[in-house]
Amino acid sequence: MGRILGLDLGTNSIGWAVYDKTTNNITDYGVTVFQKKNKTGRINKIKKIKKYLTPFIALITFTIISLIVTFFDKTNWQFWLNISLTGFITCITSQQNKKR
Repeated sequence: MGRILGLDLGTNSIGWAVYDKTTNNITDYGVTVFQKKNKTGRINKIKKIKKYLTPFIALITFTIISLIVTFFDKTNWQFWLNISLTGFITCITSQQNKKR
C-alpha cells in the first residue's frame, strides 16, 4: 500500500491531501487558513527609525570623507576641516528643528 502526501503551500494557507495509490482514491484532505497580520505597525517603526538615523548616517559619512580629504590634501587642510565642522553643525541643527 503506497500513499502520497500532496501539499499546497500558499501565503495565507496550507492545503494537503493524502492519495492512496492502491485504491486510486484521496483518503483524506484539509486546509488550514492563517489570519493576515497587521504589518502597518512594523512598517511605521521602520519609517521612524529611518527618519531619525538618516541624518546621523549622513553626518558620519560626511565627516569621515571630509577628514580623509583633510589628511590627503595637507595644503588646504583648514578648508576641509571647516567644511566638515559646518556639515556637523548643520546636521545637528536640522535634527533639533525636526524635534520641535
